[in-house]
Amino acid sequence: MCGALGWTALKLDMAKAYDRMEWGFLEGMLVAFGFDRAWILLLMMCVTSAGARGDIHGIRITRAAPSVSHLFFANDSLMFFRATQFEAQRVKDCLEIYSATSGQVINYEKSSAMFSSNTDPTTRALVTECVGVRETTDFGRYLGLPSALGRNKSATFRFIE
Repeated sequence: MCGALGWTALKLDMAKAYDRMEWGFLEGMLVAFGFDRAWILLLMMCVTSAGARGDIHGIRITRAAPSVSHLFFANDSLMFFRATQFEAQRVKDCLEIYSATSGQVINYEKSSAMFSSNTDPTTRALVTECVGVRETTDFGRYLGLPSALGRNKSATFRFIE
């Protein structure tokens, strides 16, 4: 990556994501985004009863693909922002508001940050300290896909076929 300004990718791990979600917050977000009331009622019925009983297991597109369900995105979030202490503090402030409003708790010990190659070590340290996460060079897999791609992209995504 070129340029003087580096970038941060922040992978957040939500602690017991499904157990802590405030269903009123979820319903309020669906209303705010303009979803039809009948759809919201159906979805709320599913997540508050069927999910709690273990009736929802998700589907697989292929044998090697991860199972997809309403919980698929509940545990991890990936965010991108400029690698500056100012933006890191704004992200941290937003995360605290989100946690207080939604009931979600971020597990900072399992969360991590990755930086573009043009981010200097001092800035990396300031950002990770501000957000309260560790630095990593590879997130491994995210949503079933590798977070870093090598030269042979065909081989990386062959399992999708």
